[in-house]
Amino acid sequence: MPIIQRGDSFQVAITHAGTRYRKSFASMPEAKRELTNALRASNLGTAPRWNTPAKPVGVTLSDLLLRTTAHRWHGTKGEDSAVACAEAVLEVLGSNLAASSVDQAAVAQVVTALRAKGNAPATINRKLAALSAMLNHAEDTGLIMKKPTIKYLKEPKGRVRFLTEDEESVLLSHISTGWMRDFLIVLVETGVRRGELLAAKWSQFQGPTISVQPTKGGSRRSIPLTTRAQAALERRSYSPDYPEGPFCALSPSSINLQWNEAKAKVPHLANDKEV
Repeated sequence: MPIIQRGDSFQVAITHAGTRYRKSFASMPEAKRELTNALRASNLGTAPRWNTPAKPVGVTLSDLLLRTTAHRWHGTKGEDSAVACAEAVLEVLGSNLAASSVDQAAVAQVVTALRAKGNAPATINRKLAALSAMLNHAEDTGLIMKKPTIKYLKEPKGRVRFLTEDEESVLLSHISTGWMRDFLIVLVETGVRRGELLAAKWSQFQGPTISVQPTKGGSRRSIPLTTRAQAALERRSYSPDYPEGPFCALSPSSINLQWNEAKAKVPHLANDKEV
C-alpha cells in the first residue's frame, strides 16, 4: 500500500496525471481513508485535494524509457517484451512523472494497480524488473540519487504437466514450419529448458550427447540424444540460417506465437496454461 510511516506521521503518496502528490496524516486509519478517497477521485479524473505539488524536475519516466531502451535493450531478443512491461508501469505512474519521484510508495502503487487488473505474480515481477532496469540506468548515469528498493512477489510453483504421446502428435501436426517441429522434438526428447536449447551452439553437440550450459544455476550437464532428436538436429545442420547453433536465430516471441496457434487448434489444450 502506498503509505509510509515517517516518524509519528503516515505519508500517503499517489500519482495522478503524471504528477506525484503526497500528504502526511496523524494516524494510519486517517491515512487509509484519505488514500481511498484520493484513489477514487483519481479514477474519476480528479486530482487529490492536497497541496499543489511542485512541477516534476529532471528526466521523466517517458524520457527514461527511451534512454534505457537505447542503452540496455536495443537489439536484444527481449527488447519488445521489456519495453511492453515498462509501458505497463508508465500507464500506472504516468509517463510525465519525474524519475526522481519514484519511491517505494510508487512501487507499491504499481503492484496494487497490476493486481487489480488481474496480473499474476510472475507477470507483475516482469514489469517490476523493467522498472528496476530503468531506475538502475538512471542511477548509473546520475539522473537520480538512489534507486528505491523493489521487492518482487513470491511466485507459486506451477504443476508438472507432461504431454501424452497422442497430445504431442496432434500438436506437432498443427505446427506449420519445420524448424519449429524440430525445436519441439529436441525439447521433448531431451527435457532441456527452452532457453538452454535456444542458446546452444553446435560445439555443445558431441556425438550422441548435448552438453548443456545451465541458465538457472547448477552445473554443466551432458544429456544423451535419442535417434529422433539426432534426426531433427541433422535436418537443422543443413540450413545456412543457423551457423552458430541449430536454433540460435529463433526468438521466444516467434516460438510462443506458433505454439499458441497450435494449442488453439486442440480444444482440451487451448486454455491449459501449463502446456
